[in-house]
Amino acid sequence: MKAVIPCAKKKEGLFPFSESKPTALMPVMGKALVKHNIEALRDNGVDEVYLVTNYLEEKFEQEFGERTDVNIVHQEEVTGTASALKKVDFIEDDFLVVNGDVIVSENDLESLLTHHENN
Repeated sequence: MKAVIPCAKKKEGLFPFSESKPTALMPVMGKALVKHNIEALRDNGVDEVYLVTNYLEEKFEQEFGERTDVNIVHQEEVTGTASALKKVDFIEDDFLVVNGDVIVSENDLESLLTHHENN
């Protein structure tokens, strides 16, 4: 299973913190917000993660550049989730979409995947 995490948009509501760090990389309980989601996804069988980035993209490269299980996809123009998903149109299988500015629990993902498999 694959997952796409849109992380491209700059969140004005977090100014001044968002001037130097994208929301998805803000620390929550000692690690970047998006890392919590990646771990929950891994624990639920996701083996490929695609981060769709734009704003401060180099920060994502620094954080995940060495990892082979996290792929960074650049989005030229940030116009919404649909345009982020167009950047990963090469994915032919089912995939999850988890926004980069929220934390999803492992239980929520488990329930979602179970429901998907049963329907």
